[in-house]
Amino acid sequence: MREIPGIVLHWPAYHRKDLDHLKGEALVSHIDADHKKRKYRMIGYHYVVNQDTDDAWKVYEGRPDAALGAHSYGPGNTRLGISCAYAMDDKDLDPAMLETLAQLISDLAATYGFTLNRSNVTGHRDWLPTECPGSLLYSKIDWLIKRAQELRPAAKRKRGGDSVYPDQQVSEIDIYVDGKKQKGMLINSQAHIHVSLLSALGVSVRYDAKDHRVYLDKEEKKKEPKKPSKQAGGDD
Repeated sequence: MREIPGIVLHWPAYHRKDLDHLKGEALVSHIDADHKKRKYRMIGYHYVVNQDTDDAWKVYEGRPDAALGAHSYGPGNTRLGISCAYAMDDKDLDPAMLETLAQLISDLAATYGFTLNRSNVTGHRDWLPTECPGSLLYSKIDWLIKRAQELRPAAKRKRGGDSVYPDQQVSEIDIYVDGKKQKGMLINSQAHIHVSLLSALGVSVRYDAKDHRVYLDKEEKKKEPKKPSKQAGGDD
């Protein structure tokens, strides 16, 4: 299981009239379809907090926790993305939504061991210039952290499980070349090492564009010719 350092909060950027027609799983399916149109493999968020058909706030799962997100810039995608279904034209936030969100944050912190603080509980706008997750929700992050800390003893649910998408598995590994330890990455169950490290170890890397193959060649050190040793004594 990959390391999960925290969460990033989002909003779906819809108006109330649209969200009222996307209750429960319908919003998850709608976002999933929209993201696929944008060439995402699946919904970019890990969780969606939305109202069901009875207007009760619930947590719906998106992509698996084990999969890297597709919701924030760069390092932000290592965190779990949570989209909260409040509208751009809402004037205030439903307290029940905030309570549901705080419980989810508390659960995730307990499961993955990240500290509940402002560095680990972030909004989308902390990662790049954007209105997301909206000023109303962004202004509640400190409250959410405090409330999640209060709920921590009740956070016992295990999330994510072992179901993963192999192409999203990324972890650091040690690679030994001629007995020398080098840093590498394990991606999709395959070991990767930067070519600059190989070059420093005397391995040349060349790419054949015609057959799309990479060739690694060990550079042999030139051996100095042996000088004939002087024989002590007289002639043969």
